[in-house]
Amino acid sequence: MMWLPAAFASAVIFGIGGFLLKVGSHKNYPGASMLLGLYTAGSIVFLGALLTGGSIVLNSGVLAFALLIGLGSYYGNSFLVRAYDTGPACLTSPLMSLNILLVIIMSALIYHEKISGWQYAGVACMMTAVSLLGANFSNTLIKSRMWALFVVLAILFIFMREGGLKIAHEAGMNNINVLFFGYLFAGALAIRKLLKDNRGQPRLPLLEEAGMGGAMVINTHRPAFLLGAAIGLFSATGMGLLAYAIARGPASVIVPIFSARNFVAVILLVVFFKEKLSLLQWAAVGLLITGILLIS
Repeated sequence: MMWLPAAFASAVIFGIGGFLLKVGSHKNYPGASMLLGLYTAGSIVFLGALLTGGSIVLNSGVLAFALLIGLGSYYGNSFLVRAYDTGPACLTSPLMSLNILLVIIMSALIYHEKISGWQYAGVACMMTAVSLLGANFSNTLIKSRMWALFVVLAILFIFMREGGLKIAHEAGMNNINVLFFGYLFAGALAIRKLLKDNRGQPRLPLLEEAGMGGAMVINTHRPAFLLGAAIGLFSATGMGLLAYAIARGPASVIVPIFSARNFVAVILLVVFFKEKLSLLQWAAVGLLITGILLIS
């Protein structure tokens, strides 16, 4: 029964990773530096897993899916950070799970997978939640109407990642191998963004004096990278635990447990950031999480 604690651990670890991403956003850390840390640490974890229990394979199929998943992961996380910057994190985090609806539709259309009554009920819950959010959009925690656009773009790119993993798995590929190369590509995108942002700017040490009165200017790239590395360790470790659990236990039990990562993230966000939602928005969060559990 070791798969059961592994499943619970994967949910908690993923939830903490999502919370740390909001911490970086709250501290105004450079997103590209954070993501570079995330993909560097994640790549190392996936490489270790391949060296100890698998093999590294690179062919045209793996390369194609690595590019697809790398793009989806990098831009999905980039827009997620922007959404955290412009709106309430305890709404943003559960909304990311709407990509599950797109995965279900894709699976039904491409692989002719049957949608169960429970899944239809879950879809209804999630769509009702979105309607409630739309009816109560003018919340003081929503700093910009761009928040909704960032949320939609993050969902679409995360679907690109999740859908790509689904298709790669169905094609018989090792997802850890695909993720390794996908993370390398996403890391290259983060480096490109960093170079573009810093072009023509003077290089800063970690801490330097500047301005009137000898005020200290802090170079946030290093702490952003380190926080991103911590997020990458949480994400990759959580994914490894999930794979371990699914290989040894019933997926019908494990996947709903893993979906509880949204509970973990929301609880941490409310406790540490004191975000206050309206009654309708709390109802929407509850419906989103209920829908996720029903679909899973």
